[in-house]
Amino acid sequence: MSSLLQQFHDEISLRGYSARTRSAYLRAITQLQHYANQPLDSITDEQLTAYFRYLNLERHHSRATLKLQLNGIHFFYEHVLGRDFTVQLSLPKRPHKLPQLLSCQDIAALLCHCQNLKQRAMLALCWRCVMVVVCVSVS
Repeated sequence: MSSLLQQFHDEISLRGYSARTRSAYLRAITQLQHYANQPLDSITDEQLTAYFRYLNLERHHSRATLKLQLNGIHFFYEHVLGRDFTVQLSLPKRPHKLPQLLSCQDIAALLCHCQNLKQRAMLALCWRCVMVVVCVSVS
């Protein structure tokens, strides 16, 4: 293991990071080194920006993966190399997911189990409101 990676391992262990975080950060650093194909302490801010653009635009990494990579590399540059980390990163937006809806058969089964007319009316009204909101948000 190179001396920089050993320093990284010592620093992150002293700070009490979990084993999973240590391995994820180490993976981020080794992937950066593999991408740049040069020593970690000689990578410039422009190369870091290009690396994150590559991860985002070509590799299509998720927002969470990009943040994990950023945090690992940021930790390395700040705490091991003692360099200011000034890379600005544009993260992709979180994908908008529609809520899981019950099928018509599920709703019919719920309505059949209602004890009285008042409960059935409230449940049917709630279901109809949800359907209107979902239809409006989709269009």
